[in-house]
Amino acid sequence: MLIVHLQRIIFNFDKFENDKINQHFDFPQQLDLKPYSYYEVMNKENRLSKPADGGDDEEDGQVGAKAPKEDKGEGDDDENQQPEEEDCFEYKLVGVTVHSGDAYHGHYWSYINTNRA
Repeated sequence: MLIVHLQRIIFNFDKFENDKINQHFDFPQQLDLKPYSYYEVMNKENRLSKPADGGDDEEDGQVGAKAPKEDKGEGDDDENQQPEEEDCFEYKLVGVTVHSGDAYHGHYWSYINTNRA
């Protein structure tokens, strides 16, 4: 499940009040986020780390993933650990929430696709 929230209320420093952005926003029925995933981006930039033992990790589906570290206590380097590689990056639009009104008041309603499989 992916939820996208657009911040449509901004503070206008010229008028010192909130403004609502009313520009049209078009969202596709199908959204593929794989080109923006960690492994796709790091692979394009040739920044995936190689396995420490030089072995081939493709059998378990985690190309370039590091083996779990033992708990060393002080000096753990969590920011250098790579996430597990996932395989689900496609999303289907099933609902939209709409606001009618201005930055200070209005009404919300939703369009929901109830005929989805």
